[in-house]
Amino acid sequence: MARYFSKIEPEKIHCLLLSRLRFMGDVILTTPLIRAFKKGMPQARLLYMAEPPFVELLENNPYLDGIIPFNRKYFDLLPPAKSLVRQVRFFKELRKQKCDVAVDLLGLPRTALQLYLSGAPIRIGGDYRYRKHLYTHLFPVRREYWRTAIDFYLNVLKFFDVSPDGTRTEVFLQASEKAWAATYLKTHGFDFSRPIVGLHPGGTWPAKLWPWER
Repeated sequence: MARYFSKIEPEKIHCLLLSRLRFMGDVILTTPLIRAFKKGMPQARLLYMAEPPFVELLENNPYLDGIIPFNRKYFDLLPPAKSLVRQVRFFKELRKQKCDVAVDLLGLPRTALQLYLSGAPIRIGGDYRYRKHLYTHLFPVRREYWRTAIDFYLNVLKFFDVSPDGTRTEVFLQASEKAWAATYLKTHGFDFSRPIVGLHPGGTWPAKLWPWER
C-alpha cells in the first residue's frame, strides 16, 4: 500500500529518476528540485526523463548525470504492434539503469505506468485517482498543501529529509547560444544599454493564454 511522505533513507539511494515529460515552463520549474537532490544526495546518479524538445532545456545542467528522451510522438506514429515492440525495448533499456527511486512530477496515467515499468522499487507520485496505486509513496496534490508549482515539486524532498536549495530556476546556456541570442537581438534593433524584458502571452491551452484586452 502506498504511503504518504513515508521516509526514505537518502544515503541508500544510488540512482534516482525524475520524470516530467512536458512542458517548457513546467520543466524549468523543476530545476530547483534537481539542484536540491544533487546537493542533498551527491552519491546518487540523478537521471531525468522528458520528451523532445523539452529535454533540450536540461542540457548542460551540472546537477544531472543523464537525460533520457522519451519521444511519445515517434511511438504514436508507428503501427500499434511496432510501437509496442519499440516501447518494450525502451523500458528494457531504462530498467538497466537500476534506479532505486523514480519520481513522477506530471501524474498522468501514462507517466504512472512508465514509472511502474521503470523497475524502480520505490515510486513516488501524487494521490490521483486510480493511478496512485502504481506508486509506493504518495504526496497530496490538493492545493492547500502547496502555494506555487515550485513548492509542489519541492514537496518531494520531504520523503528524504533533504532541504531545498532555494527556489531559483536555472537553464544552463552554452557560449554559442548566448552569442546567437546577442546577434539576433542586435539584428532586430535592441539597445543593450537598456534593460530588455521578455513577455510570452501565449500558451498551449486557453487557461494559459493572456487575454488580449490586457
